[in-house]
Amino acid sequence: MAVAAASPVGLVVAWTSAASASSDARVTRGSIAVVADGLYRRYPNGRLKLLTDGRAPAWSRDGSRIAFVRSDIAQGPYVCPLFVMNSDGSNVRRVGQATTDCSGVSWGPGDRKIVFGGGVPAHRGMGLWIVNANGSGLRRLRAGRGATEGIHPAWSPDGRTIVFGWTGRSPHPWGRLAAVRPDGSGYHVLITPRAGAHDDELTFPAWSRDGKRLAFLRVDHRLGRAGRTLEVANARGEHPRALLRLPYNPGGQGAPTWSPDGHSIAFWGVCGKGSCVSTVPSRGGRPRVLLRNYIEPAWGPGGS
Repeated sequence: MAVAAASPVGLVVAWTSAASASSDARVTRGSIAVVADGLYRRYPNGRLKLLTDGRAPAWSRDGSRIAFVRSDIAQGPYVCPLFVMNSDGSNVRRVGQATTDCSGVSWGPGDRKIVFGGGVPAHRGMGLWIVNANGSGLRRLRAGRGATEGIHPAWSPDGRTIVFGWTGRSPHPWGRLAAVRPDGSGYHVLITPRAGAHDDELTFPAWSRDGKRLAFLRVDHRLGRAGRTLEVANARGEHPRALLRLPYNPGGQGAPTWSPDGHSIAFWGVCGKGSCVSTVPSRGGRPRVLLRNYIEPAWGPGGS
């Protein structure tokens, strides 16, 4: 485990394969959905169960259902129909005609609506979308113009704010983190790329259960300095603090998700020649491997 020098955003732990020497066998509070050759559920006692074929899982707030997507290769690399199932893998059904950009989805208050990014012809353009969980009421909140419009949306615990990746009218080639109300009003940029020589992309926002903190991934695309940093800020995007660094490749690493008690954040990264899902204290500390050869963790609520 290598430790980087202190920076203005705090002490950063560099994630290396050496940090993956042993798996964390401790019981976690709440099940975790993960992805390998299918979508699995890891129960708090460590038992793994294959649920269905799919990826990008998102737990309903009451823990009874999981939303997820399935790739539709015939339609293109970023076309993924939206599905919902019971958290035990039963009653899998497609959510109307909702087709996502494959980046992930998030449940709204009362588990009545789901927000996602999309942009296939059936949806009349790219942007941020909301649909009722039963498939009705599909509507676009914001229209976008680039490949990073509406990606990785995260609906706040109080139901008032949706945070997502957005390019908008910015000349910056990568996404910022923006926020909007569920009715589409109140749009504003929450976290912007750093100025100067940095080439930042801000993505994978994830709310703590109490809504007071926001985890996200900062990807620096600079040639020779590329890398990923897992950071935590307050709910307004202020005072970001880096928790750890991840390698630049492969893409998609990070995908933070909070434990029910807010003490830990799960994420995925490279472990040697494979991948692993690990946890890190949300206030900073040493990461621990939870599962090897899995990606895309989604931590369920307490009691799941």
